[in-house]
Amino acid sequence: MGFLQSLVWLAKLLGALSLLLLVLTGLLAGVAWWIGSRRRVRIPRGTVVEWSLASAPREASSPWPGGRSLNLRDTLQALEAAAHDPRVEALWADLSTVHLGMAQAQELHAAVLKFRASGKATVAFADTFGEGGSTAALLLASAFARVGMQPSGSVAAGFATQQPFVAGFLKRLGIEVQMGRRHEYKGAAETLLQERMGDANREATTALVKDWTRQWCEAVAQARGLAPADVMAGLDAVPLSAQAALDRKWIDVLEYRDGSRECWEGEVDGKRRKNKFVSIERYSRRAARRSRAGRRATQLAWISASGQVVRGTERGGTRRRDRMSAHRVGAALRAAIDNRRVKGILLRVDSPGGSYVASDTIAREVIRARAKKKPVVVCMGNLAASGGYFVSMFADRIVAQPGTLTGSIGVFGGKLVAKEALARVGLNFDGVAGSRGATHSSALVPYDEHGRAALERELDFIYDDFVTRA
Repeated sequence: MGFLQSLVWLAKLLGALSLLLLVLTGLLAGVAWWIGSRRRVRIPRGTVVEWSLASAPREASSPWPGGRSLNLRDTLQALEAAAHDPRVEALWADLSTVHLGMAQAQELHAAVLKFRASGKATVAFADTFGEGGSTAALLLASAFARVGMQPSGSVAAGFATQQPFVAGFLKRLGIEVQMGRRHEYKGAAETLLQERMGDANREATTALVKDWTRQWCEAVAQARGLAPADVMAGLDAVPLSAQAALDRKWIDVLEYRDGSRECWEGEVDGKRRKNKFVSIERYSRRAARRSRAGRRATQLAWISASGQVVRGTERGGTRRRDRMSAHRVGAALRAAIDNRRVKGILLRVDSPGGSYVASDTIAREVIRARAKKKPVVVCMGNLAASGGYFVSMFADRIVAQPGTLTGSIGVFGGKLVAKEALARVGLNFDGVAGSRGATHSSALVPYDEHGRAALERELDFIYDDFVTRA
């Protein structure tokens, strides 16, 4: 027994040492990152800002310390600062892997055009604009004065939607869909309720796809000096080979990455040398230090409200940036309201919607800000639909990109009843309820007449409240 106790004690000791080592490693990594972030970033004359879009700019900052990728706002600010920085000579971008929504691509497209208008060189490269398609990458690339692509590359682009309709599949599984919606243009619920698009959903989706296609063609045509009809003809002809894309003037040169980077080599301060490439992340840190305002300066609060709208804090206690937490966004708005130096609020909204109660909680703080004479301007991202629009509509002003998807004033609700599906695999449930409404949200008990009437009343209330306040 003594020997076994010694082994147990030794195992516990090794476990504690391992945990301690893990904590120390984390602390050392954090300290190393902090020292690196504070290290002086030298920006010499003739600098080329290097921008890789291997990961899409986030709407909000990464919650993890040491996250290298910039959020969208920091990216836009870095491009603006570089345009006016005499030490920066050019912008070079790798667009080989781009994952952007339509509105984000339009914002970055406009930012590159502004940089280009400063008289500085802009060069973009992509190994291909094909292999899965990169419509956003092509839109962004059109803003650059010189666009290169590998000879082995291709072009695939265009807007299309494919919506899943799983009503028949769920029925086969024994899952009953009990839902309601207000009203016919609230197409999100159709994927569960129907086996194909309804007329209203098809009408709205067709209008969206056509509008995005028109916007894309007009933007690319204007930036590349082409006719919109010719760009549309190119879309109809995709996929295009690299040579075909060159012939249509969608790109300027066939080259590899190393050839694209060798564009800058010449006289700088009387000396012939290659320009220094500085990543946009490193440049952003330096630009932020140079532009830091004084403590007494008038301040505007920038608050990011992105992701699904949820009540309370993010689940699991983590600060997830893919959720618009009513607790976190509401607290940020209250802090801005109470700060006397903050004279206005910029609220960035990028959300498909979510909880109506959570949306109302955030909207209340927007209303309070206006009552305190602090103007609120909403800047919409790719998406500001349903609850995202509800939060936005109380602002003093709303701005959006042409490709922002917004509106969707409506509501749907209900539940999936899985009792039969579980019974098919031998899993049965039974129980009792102390009141008629106790099983209203249960996935094991279908709505009775009372429950269905309660759901319809709830949907009517939310829809009427939404429409009236809008």
